[in-house]
Amino acid sequence: MNRLIVTNSALAYPPPPEDLLGPGDAVLPLVETFDEGMFMPSEFYEGLSEEITPFNLSLQATARELARLLPEPIGGVREEWGHSAFEGFMGSFLKFTLGPLMTNALVAGRAAATKPVEVLAWDEPDHESWRGGRQMVAEVAREIADRTGARLSLRVGGGRRLLRDLALPALSYLRATQYFVRRARHQSHRPAQPCDVLIPVVGPSVTPVAQRIARQLLDAHGLRTLAVEIPQDPSDAGLAPPDLPSVHLYSYTTRSMLAQAHLEILASCGWRRRTADALQRRPGLLDLGPHLTRALLRRLHNVLGFDMPVALYHARLWKRVLDEASPRVVVSPNFYSPAIAAGVLQAKARDIPTMLCPHGMGGPHYRSGTLLPYDEALVFGEFAGELLASIAQPATQFTVTGHSLYDDLRLPADEPATVPEPGALVLATTQPMEPRLRAAEPTWWLRSLASACADL
Repeated sequence: MNRLIVTNSALAYPPPPEDLLGPGDAVLPLVETFDEGMFMPSEFYEGLSEEITPFNLSLQATARELARLLPEPIGGVREEWGHSAFEGFMGSFLKFTLGPLMTNALVAGRAAATKPVEVLAWDEPDHESWRGGRQMVAEVAREIADRTGARLSLRVGGGRRLLRDLALPALSYLRATQYFVRRARHQSHRPAQPCDVLIPVVGPSVTPVAQRIARQLLDAHGLRTLAVEIPQDPSDAGLAPPDLPSVHLYSYTTRSMLAQAHLEILASCGWRRRTADALQRRPGLLDLGPHLTRALLRRLHNVLGFDMPVALYHARLWKRVLDEASPRVVVSPNFYSPAIAAGVLQAKARDIPTMLCPHGMGGPHYRSGTLLPYDEALVFGEFAGELLASIAQPATQFTVTGHSLYDDLRLPADEPATVPEPGALVLATTQPMEPRLRAAEPTWWLRSLASACADL
């Protein structure tokens, strides 16, 4: 190999310019999120999709070990909640930080084995992800060059990188402060009556599912349902069905919560120093090279300075919700969400049954995800159960129920169901993965589905 060009995700960023590529050059695209590794169009990711489940479970174990090194305010179990702040955030940490780091370290080793003569780091310095310290193209390129003795070329010089790194603590502080300033402008609080079933509603796709569940529980069993709206913008409302009793999660915000959050933002610099020192004492925990270790420490600015104060805030909100609503069961439509996680974990700590009733189902990329420790998971079919069981905790029970929306599938009387001859009638009940992966080619999922149908 003449030259190896290390670049960002081929699923989310433009490829290197064609005139940059020469005969014999190879391109190593890096993942930005853990699930991208299953679909990355590159020889260096060969076989990763088949091994993603054990890889994911090993990273979850590593994350739990890492939690023991974190400062007590974020890594320790709080008596009033029954969980730590990091435990509620761990799914996001795996997807956006630890998973990408370890995946990129894996493919860097494979690329180094090809013995390139030169390594070029082609990152995207004008992108927000570079300014926020999330890109790690230069670090991976350095690791490969150090391992092989190849010449190293960087698209962005050291001075600009240094200025970026020096600005990260201030940017993290500003982002977190803006987040909590917006939370101060929340919806007014309406006290909730005690309920039988509590359903978090985090998006419009959940609304009809919550409405259907609530109506049937009330009509058939006399059970009262409460929807908890969790919008992206705290001033938004309307996610809950209009005929369903509801509360707004961020309406439980108090001045003391916002004051505590500000103190935790200020404390995050100390949390980062203590975490970095703890990682130095456990060099074998992650087994990253020196350059990728620096990429991890850079990312900790945002993890500890923004994500952890937000996780602590959500835990305090959910304590107030559960204290007031006193549900007999929590039914969640999401496999994992950092805004829901604290509610599920605290419900379990109170011995309140927790149940997953998914609003939709994707595909194999869920093997790279996180499933909260629900007591029971209702799934649409055997395939969905197999996917989720691969990442579930042993205590989670799975029940195949189908989807309640299937009950409404009716063909008009003048359009009888017919199966083409020869062939089969295919009903696609999964959600396309294109928006999740931000694929550059917008029709690849439908083309793959058509190809699979043609094989029937």
